[in-house]
Amino acid sequence: MTEPVSTSNGLDLFKKIKVLNELLWEYRADLPSVQQWLRNFSGSHTLQDAEQRHALYLLSRFLYYGSPEIRVLLRSMFQDLVRHPLTIKARTSVSDPNDFDRIHQAFETELASTRFIGLGNPAESSTHILYDFRLANSLPIEYFLVFHELFSGALNAKDTEWADPGVTRIIFIDDFCGTGTQATDVASKYLPVVRQAALRSQIVIEVWYLTMLGTTAGLARVRAAGRFDCVSAVSELDDTYRAFGPDSQLFMNPPPGIEATVAEEVSRHYGGTLVPDHPLGYENSQLLLGFSHNVPDNTLPIFWAGASPGHPWSPIFPRISKLSVAGGAL
Repeated sequence: MTEPVSTSNGLDLFKKIKVLNELLWEYRADLPSVQQWLRNFSGSHTLQDAEQRHALYLLSRFLYYGSPEIRVLLRSMFQDLVRHPLTIKARTSVSDPNDFDRIHQAFETELASTRFIGLGNPAESSTHILYDFRLANSLPIEYFLVFHELFSGALNAKDTEWADPGVTRIIFIDDFCGTGTQATDVASKYLPVVRQAALRSQIVIEVWYLTMLGTTAGLARVRAAGRFDCVSAVSELDDTYRAFGPDSQLFMNPPPGIEATVAEEVSRHYGGTLVPDHPLGYENSQLLLGFSHNVPDNTLPIFWAGASPGHPWSPIFPRISKLSVAGGAL
């Protein structure tokens, strides 16, 4: 594959991808990389030209969040989802709602009683962004903890108490909530321990879950679990972001030569060899989404999956998979 593939109306998808690569994608998908990726589509499902044309169209609609965009999201997370509600609470705690000095002091007190923790273990992406979150908002390092630092003793000990009585609010920070599975699993496993330890110490705590991006369905699932006192996202992705759903924004007005059914068949065909249980992304999420630090497995595997025995594949946006102790991908 050496010549650019264009739609019949003259729209050169390579040119659009080139602009995206230079302006938004941080040069992660240059022409040689795109051409190598296109060679994956060998014509084993339908005509090779049709497969590659539809793959290029999907790539041209890929939603990539680079370092500048992530910093903006993290600033918005603090300003809109932390500072604003805490300021409202501070305002109600003072007698004069126009006494801005006292309101600011009350806000600082609320913030000082808050600790930020990454969702997941220290090597995962949600914890990775904590550093950027702190820098983007000029927050003291003392406001950030590793989970076990919340407790005075061993995590599972029956007499474990709250380590710091001045801490009354825990905020879990995440980069992306896809299906809500990880957040609900973490909440189910660890939040009872958190609340029991606080109760033993006669501390009333709030536990929040904040994420940069989240699907409507995933956030609803986390809220329905009822474990967190607050669940919010900076930006919410509704069903129009599902590539092949009935409300997909990708195919509301596709260019000539592009059909939703063909794009889905090609994605499902190759995705089925790459990730047999989830050919269109984890739990059929059907997203076209990636971050500079990683790509969620909710995204179509044709973008991020690596080669496996018997199935060579060159991803355009490689995903860093989780690994178990035994070395298996998670």
